[in-house]
Amino acid sequence: MKLSKKIISFLLVTASIITLTGVNNTRYSRAAASVTLADFSFSKSDGADTAKDLNDTYNTKADTGYSPKSGTITTSRLFASVTDASKADYRKLEWSKEADYSYNNSSSSMPIMAASTKNPWGSKPYFLIKTSTKGYKNISLSLILGGSKKGPANYKIEYSTDNKNYSSLTGTNMELKSNKKMYSFSFKLSALDNLTTAYIRVIADGTATIEGGSFAQVTTSGETAINNIVIKGEASSNEPAATAAKKPAASNSNNTSANSSISANDNNGSNNNNQNSSTGTSTTKKKTLSKPSLTSYKAGKKIINGKAVKKSTVTLTVSGKTYRAKASGKGTFRIKLKSKLKKGQVIKLYSSKSNYNSSKIRKYTVN
Repeated sequence: MKLSKKIISFLLVTASIITLTGVNNTRYSRAAASVTLADFSFSKSDGADTAKDLNDTYNTKADTGYSPKSGTITTSRLFASVTDASKADYRKLEWSKEADYSYNNSSSSMPIMAASTKNPWGSKPYFLIKTSTKGYKNISLSLILGGSKKGPANYKIEYSTDNKNYSSLTGTNMELKSNKKMYSFSFKLSALDNLTTAYIRVIADGTATIEGGSFAQVTTSGETAINNIVIKGEASSNEPAATAAKKPAASNSNNTSANSSISANDNNGSNNNNQNSSTGTSTTKKKTLSKPSLTSYKAGKKIINGKAVKKSTVTLTVSGKTYRAKASGKGTFRIKLKSKLKKGQVIKLYSSKSNYNSSKIRKYTVN
């Protein structure tokens, strides 16, 4: 009888230890959940982010970069440059032709940067992501990368904390073997853990082209494409990642752009996902801007006037050209076109503003 009591006592203690251990494991599992810091995944239907500056001149040092589509670090930005890595004359991203690049057995348009007579290849073209990993560890990066046959064939990843002194990360070599085929890559970047400001370059490694030549010899031809850039990390504290994800994003005093993620979709307008894809945690839901309107647009005229939410940015496209204007404090805006309007032309426009979802698109036909 005494032996039975001892066995029962032993089993009860063992059960208690297992239960406590199970609780601790649950907490650890939640704390290690991955959080999306920045997601630059663009589709042609909402391509205003990468098309917004196409009508600018090539004085690109004023380029404020492209906003992420989602993520906790909203101040993150994406840049591109076809020139040397030592220079900051960024290149505007463009769009390839429809169904020009293949990925996962389907074809689509991709954000690209292309060499030309105005912007020839330098020795080290690159894409640059500026973000923060403060408060996060086990940083990972995934992306898809491609190019035309005269574009760079080999890439690697470098990082910096000041955008001046860069270090190469071993084991991040990427090779492109086929013309206009997108390849998927993913890496663990532990060197980027807990950085107030992190600069990540996807940079050409050598001058070899996909077809086997050298872009150093053919400097004005070829293009390189990138998309689906996703940076993730785990909250570095012991608190659940769901709580850490709600903390304010790290500030960025060097950021000159206050624009939130911009999207333009003919059917649904902006469709920001207010739920973290990694943790399933809801974030604060943003309000959607009301659609802007035009008050004057006439055939034979270059001036377009309209109304929009005060201080919002209006993006307008007509005949394949994109224009942007800031609405005044009274909610009015004025855009001067490069050519006169013609009957039958379709004008599309939408508004965007920091901390708001972009408005849906409004269309007008010139009579």
